[in-house]
This record gives sequence, structure tokens and C-alpha cells, in this order.
Amino acid sequence: MSSHRIRRTVASILGGFGIAIFLLGVIATVLIGFVSSSGHVESTVTSALSQSDIRLVIADELIKKLEEAGGGEGTDGGQADERLILQTPRDVVVQAVADKLKEESLQKFAGSVAAKVYAIYIDDAVSTPIDVTPLANAAMDAIKIADPSVSADEMLTIDPLSIEKKSDDTNIGDLRDTATTFVWLFLILGLAFQGAAWLLGIATPWQKIRRLGTRLFIGSVALGVIVLVARNRIPQSSDDHRDALKAVTQFITSPIMTRVVLLTVLGLVLIATGMIGHRKAKTD
Repeated sequence: MSSHRIRRTVASILGGFGIAIFLLGVIATVLIGFVSSSGHVESTVTSALSQSDIRLVIADELIKKLEEAGGGEGTDGGQADERLILQTPRDVVVQAVADKLKEESLQKFAGSVAAKVYAIYIDDAVSTPIDVTPLANAAMDAIKIADPSVSADEMLTIDPLSIEKKSDDTNIGDLRDTATTFVWLFLILGLAFQGAAWLLGIATPWQKIRRLGTRLFIGSVALGVIVLVARNRIPQSSDDHRDALKAVTQFITSPIMTRVVLLTVLGLVLIATGMIGHRKAKTD
């Protein structure tokens, strides 16, 4: 085997392997970006609540908790009716609560609660009770409007969330930092392998650009197919929480697919650029 063929084979292997590592790094960047800091967690929760499917899932869970726990206590301080019983069709009540969660103030409040929990448990912030009454009251207000059978005087009382990190709990903060380091390592290694493939290649610069675009295009298309298959398969893994899994999967994979599309287009641009440049070089 000639040295040129060996160099070309090694360059192709390094280039393909580098694209695979780089694309894995891109996925990991998206995933870790959701929870890389308390600010990102707040933004993630706020953005999630802007999705109608996720609001419906959260609204349904809120109503289930209310049905299981009872309505709370009346305005006179006594106990309310034994259990929250809905007379209006359930889907109507769920939609009403989901519409209530559309309010920007509630979305920001939910985001701030999530950020406080994250800061306490991940960043070792001082543990303080977290009041979630505004969210519970908003849900009850929506239920009362949607279902007239629920007394207007009925109030929901929820104890503040008490988040405390125990000494024997896993240090998720260290895991997050380690994961972030590996994400950057994947991206850098992917680019480094592309650089090595470029140096080892024996083709013209325009041909190298075309081959880089081809690798990026094929890798991005393959990644897109994998993500779409996962998006369809994951919700089917559970009958009890199918709607919740579908909503969460859609929310997580949407930014990944956005990057896949951008990288696919970039691959096509590189292919076209390499082909046009090579053709012009031959005619000159």
C-alpha cells in the first residue's frame, strides 16, 4: 500500500472520528446548558412553562395532588370539604390551570423557585424555606373558575419547601463541573482531529473543504435521525407518564435539532464551496 493511500485512509478515519466526537460534544453542550448554573435552571424552567404541552402535564399533576390531598381549609379557619371533587370534565379543568400557568409572573416565580432549589442543593447555598403559595393559589383560582362546584371560599395551604442537602448526598456540583470539562474536551478533540485530518490529507485545499463538508453533512444527518428516533421511542417506554415524557423529550430535543439543522446546512455550504473552488482552480 502506498504512503499516499495510507495517509488518505488515516485522514478519513481521523476526520470521521473527529466529527462524531464533535457532534457528541454539541449534544452534551445543549444538555448541560439546561442545568449548568442556577441562572440557567431558572431560564430552563421559565422556557419550559412557555410550552403548552409541558403546562398541560404540570397542570394535570397539580390537580392530581389536590385531588389526593384534599382542598385545604376554608376562609373561616376550619377544614374544607374532605376531598377536592371536580364536577366539570377533567380536561376542561386541566386546560384552565394550564392557561393560568401561561402568566409570565407565574413562570418567573416557578423559575425562581427552581433556581433557589438548585442553589441550595447544587451550589451549597444556605438552606431557607421556599414559599410556593403563589403557585398553589393560582392553580386553585383557575380550578374555581373552571369548576363552579368548588367553593369560592376554599383555600389551599401548602407548607414551604424545605430543601436540605445531607452530608452523605452525592456532590452533584462536582459531577456538573466534571461533565462540563468533558464537554469542552470533546469539542476540542473533535476540532483537533479535523485539523489532523486536514494536515494528513493529500488533496487540494478545495477538496479538503468538500470532504470536511461531506463528513459534517453525513454526521449531522445521522445524528438527526438518532434524535428523531429517540424523540418517538422514549415516550413509548412508559404508559403511565407518556404525556410527560413526550413533552419533556420535545423540549430537550428541540434545541438539539436546531443545531443539527444548522450543522447540516453548514456541511452543504462547505461541500458546495469545495466543489466550486475546485472547479475554478482546474479551469484557471
